Amino acid sequence: MDEGKEPLGSMGNDTTLACLSMRPRMSYDYFKQLFAQVTNPPIDPIREEVVMSLACYTGPMGNILELHPSQCRRLRLHSPILSVDDLQCLRNIDSYDSDWRVAEIDITFPKIQGVNGYISALDTICLNVEDAIKSGFKIAILSDYDISPQKVAISGLLALGAVHHHLVKLKLRSRIALVVETGEAREVHQFCVLLGYGADASKVLFLTCSLSVFGF
Repeated sequence: MDEGKEPLGSMGNDTTLACLSMRPRMSYDYFKQLFAQVTNPPIDPIREEVVMSLACYTGPMGNILELHPSQCRRLRLHSPILSVDDLQCLRNIDSYDSDWRVAEIDITFPKIQGVNGYISALDTICLNVEDAIKSGFKIAILSDYDISPQKVAISGLLALGAVHHHLVKLKLRSRIALVVETGEAREVHQFCVLLGYGADASKVLFLTCSLSVFGF
């Protein structure tokens, strides 16, 4: 990558299934791309920016069957993968527009609580996001930043999936954007799984992408 060349790799994953492993595996490992499940040639938003883009819109959608100017008031992200600076910009967006309120949802729990604490923390996270919607917040950031020797982080993928389906069940999912801030996801596949499970955007530590907070 330092030379500006694309890395070569297999068009799929033929490693052993995670469910057959005798060792602990990350939740992302239980999802895999089969061979030939890619575009050919590969999608290239940099060299083919004239015909494609990774830009996406996020924020409350409202009733998608209703045509109203308020439906256009959404954020335009140049990419669903955010850098650290992008995320900080998103966190402080209410300083530019007071209508965009951001809720910080902690996805860690005390280590001493064990497995029961893990399960109850998932319920608490879902309820916190639900309360954020009722309080008028438009963006919820699920963050494991508060991790420490005394606090354990819930898998970002598991927390996201739980919140997404909880909101779908309550018919509230379209009223808030879900952003995941986690040090757990480090590979392209892991970020793709997060986006596939309902994340509007996710933070990456090592890539540099741009965020337009004024794209509405």
